[in-house]
Amino acid sequence: MPIPFVLEGPINPKASVDGRDVVKTKRVLNELGFFEPAPSRGGGEFTPVTEQGLFDGLKEFQQASGLTPSGEITPGDKTARGLRAALGEAKGTRGGATSQGVEESVGAGGTNSAFDLGNVAKQLVANGHLPDADVGFGAQFKNAIRAFQADVGLKPDGLIKPGGETAELLADAALGEQIAQAKLPASPTPAQATPLLSASPQTTMLWRRQ
Repeated sequence: MPIPFVLEGPINPKASVDGRDVVKTKRVLNELGFFEPAPSRGGGEFTPVTEQGLFDGLKEFQQASGLTPSGEITPGDKTARGLRAALGEAKGTRGGATSQGVEESVGAGGTNSAFDLGNVAKQLVANGHLPDADVGFGAQFKNAIRAFQADVGLKPDGLIKPGGETAELLADAALGEQIAQAKLPASPTPAQATPLLSASPQTTMLWRRQ
């Protein structure tokens, strides 16, 4: 399952940062057109070290998104959520049942409306945490939510709240799986002399700098 953009800690000039967070942030900013790795560093690789270009890239993204250009990012803040949303738009993957959030809480102690349960079930199936969307709301469903939360580094409380991080990451993970599947070669039929390749979704870089 593709891992969505999730940070373990803050990134700012004064913080002790996780190098993996730095690499992930650089990669996302690069894909959106806000960061370029220095050619002198390992041939343009994304290094796990903070640098001025990273903070400048965050500032430019924040300005383009109407956010305060602090050049800093914290797990779950507006900049982190904005980067995830922008990355999904750049890949042309917004829309469709699996990208919908929840209107009310779902899971252990949740409201669990039929509409929300259906959407969450589809998302859990898309990223491999449920075998099918018709398992019903029971222990398997709740355990699937907890397993997903654990996989992406969240507290596995089994509850999805509207606008919460679990809801956002669940939709992003399902969309990531759709992207990966769309890029796989199509299986040839016996009548075909040569295999056909399925078309990849067109990438529209909505956030690339002008």
